[in-house]
Amino acid sequence: MNQSCIYNSSSDLYRINMRQLRCMTILETGTIGCLLITLRSGYNTGIFSVIICILLSLLYGILMVFIGRTDGGYYALVENTLPSLIRRGVWCIYSLRYAIHGAWLLSYLTYLIHETLYDRAYLWILLPLLFVCIYAGSKTIKERARFAELIFWWVLLPTGILFLIGIGKADLSIAAPPVSVPFRTILHDGCRLMPLYLPLELLIFRVSALSGSRKIIMKHSMITILLSGIWMLLVYTVTIGILGSTWGHDNLLGVTDAMEQIIKWDGIFERMDILFLLFWLAGSIYAITAYLFQGQQLLQRAFAINGISSRYTGSLWAVLLQTGIMCALFFLFPAADSWTTWYMRFACYIDIPLSIGMPIIFWLIYIICQYKKRRRITPGIQFKERAFKEFIVVMILISIGTLSGCIDTDSIEDRAYVKELHITGKDNDYEFRCILSYLSQDSIDTFHTDNSENNVFTEDQGIFEYDNHAQSIIQFNETFQKQTNCTFDYSHLQGIYLDHTLYVPSASAKLLRDIRTDTKAVLSTPIYAEDMQIGDQQEVTLGDRIKYNKEHSPE
Repeated sequence: MNQSCIYNSSSDLYRINMRQLRCMTILETGTIGCLLITLRSGYNTGIFSVIICILLSLLYGILMVFIGRTDGGYYALVENTLPSLIRRGVWCIYSLRYAIHGAWLLSYLTYLIHETLYDRAYLWILLPLLFVCIYAGSKTIKERARFAELIFWWVLLPTGILFLIGIGKADLSIAAPPVSVPFRTILHDGCRLMPLYLPLELLIFRVSALSGSRKIIMKHSMITILLSGIWMLLVYTVTIGILGSTWGHDNLLGVTDAMEQIIKWDGIFERMDILFLLFWLAGSIYAITAYLFQGQQLLQRAFAINGISSRYTGSLWAVLLQTGIMCALFFLFPAADSWTTWYMRFACYIDIPLSIGMPIIFWLIYIICQYKKRRRITPGIQFKERAFKEFIVVMILISIGTLSGCIDTDSIEDRAYVKELHITGKDNDYEFRCILSYLSQDSIDTFHTDNSENNVFTEDQGIFEYDNHAQSIIQFNETFQKQTNCTFDYSHLQGIYLDHTLYVPSASAKLLRDIRTDTKAVLSTPIYAEDMQIGDQQEVTLGDRIKYNKEHSPE
């Protein structure tokens, strides 16, 4: 018997409890799955496809737990059944698959942060994330489980409350299919959602670290999967109810767009969705570290010189190798949308069949070979636990500070904060007029010096106005930047005012879409008719108009 294949069930470094496993599973499945649940769900099947996917994920999770609790666990099942060369190849396949998962998640999170938090070079986003992921990926499973407990409620509770508030603002009837559809179509759309539940595959490696019978562990695992499904169901229903079917299903960031419209406070809390999004990102980063951790564990087993590595913690060479593979794959696709399109096809046609087929084949081989003895791995060196949780919290805070623009080379002096945006339609262009809440003195002096004969900039008792003609909002912004060496910042925009010709939804469809794309204006920004008193008109937001135009004039 190969003693290196034996797990020591009493090893404190390898033991976790069911509560910790539940936190890890929900964080890894729910954070990323919820962000893409509307993009992958079908137009005609609505909430039914989500429910079918939850039921399919229960079967998937049961299979992973059942095989993962066989004899000494999945590691022992493979290593005691297959020849050395084949099992090393199996672990390399798993490691490559997890590097692909991690690269896609990294691409999507980089895009998410770039579009919602930090619109500068993506390397400033990538490097802090990689640093945190490398460190977290080198820890023991017990340390990772403890950290999952630490951040679980910080992620789930705020975002859960946010979407519960959103129920009151959503049209829930949109989430249900408008007409009856055949069950075959519902099942097909439910299967398309299964890549979002692929993190459940990690259960096959983890359940051997739990104490208790297979029946009890199976019961608690099913509850965990159902909780993840309920979370996804809530996010899907609210997002589609707020954005509508067309906008919700076509948008790579549909969930974050819905978050912008659920809640908005005045003053310094104008972007409350940013705070909730930061909590969500902490859970999403944890999902990346899960694949990095599991990948480097498998690399240790695949390239161990004398049998299987007995270490329970990460090895530096394995962590760096897995990270290098993940980063190389990250640069294969230029954008997150192309990455997501390719990954979803790969997941449906290759990854899911492998995640189901390989364990079943190895389990059948195990049954045929009649390996019924439980095997243990001789405990290796006992590694002293470090201040893991405190360090990771500090690194996340540093990353958040980086993403917030604290180290950005553009200081507050280089920005002009737009308070109001007034737009009047002309023959071939628009007249844009901005009310600015802040403009640096250097920008004012530069403008007056270089544009002494141009009367498009005025100041009255500390209130600055800038007025100019342009064919689009991006041309208007570029002209201002050339004249003042300063850029417009629309993060504090309190209202968009349109004249009567543009206030008609169809007349301003492209204009408002360009404003959203080019200025990143918040979807909850009010839109007013210029020639009416604010109190005399119905409250309409930028998100409402974009939703209306998408539903009535889809591209």
